[in-house]
Amino acid sequence: EEEDFGIRISPLGIAILTNDVSLFPKQIERHFTIRPNFEVVASKDLDPSIRWELGKIAELLRVNDEVTYKLSRQSIYHTLQEGKTVEDIVTFLDMYAVKPIPENVRETIIEWTSTYGRISFIDALLLRCDTFSLAKELKESKKISKFLIEQIAPTYFVIRRKDHAKLVEALEEVDYMPKPEIEKFPPAKKPPKE
Repeated sequence: EEEDFGIRISPLGIAILTNDVSLFPKQIERHFTIRPNFEVVASKDLDPSIRWELGKIAELLRVNDEVTYKLSRQSIYHTLQEGKTVEDIVTFLDMYAVKPIPENVRETIIEWTSTYGRISFIDALLLRCDTFSLAKELKESKKISKFLIEQIAPTYFVIRRKDHAKLVEALEEVDYMPKPEIEKFPPAKKPPKE
């Protein structure tokens, strides 16, 4: 009784047996070139995980025999917005660049990123009093003042949004009658009394 058997030839085996170079599996590339004009040139066979990260840092310009990206102020800004730091960006480029990052490119990336975060937004809520004397009273109250982060004008205090309900409750406990809903900014202009 004869038994069937089979063999499986890998893609590399087929390429060797047929002596066809075009069938050889492509070598995955792990490096790219950074040019002084801010272009990053990579093989089409660049490791997909490296290509993914590079695509976050630089803008895709063209795909020919090679893939060309461009580092720009805007592409670096988007990378910073995603939570990466200048150190993350430079380390990635250093790690996968064939040669060291051209000095003008390195210096420009550092210059671009030096302005990031100098302006930021803080989520806060304002407490507004209708008189200077009421603002002074709240500031001097041990029970209420712990909620007041900063007095930014004679009748305005910054409070944490998460403390809003607790502060309304605390104000009610000491016999104030706050309007609990949050008004839209800018509020109707009423000059403070006193």
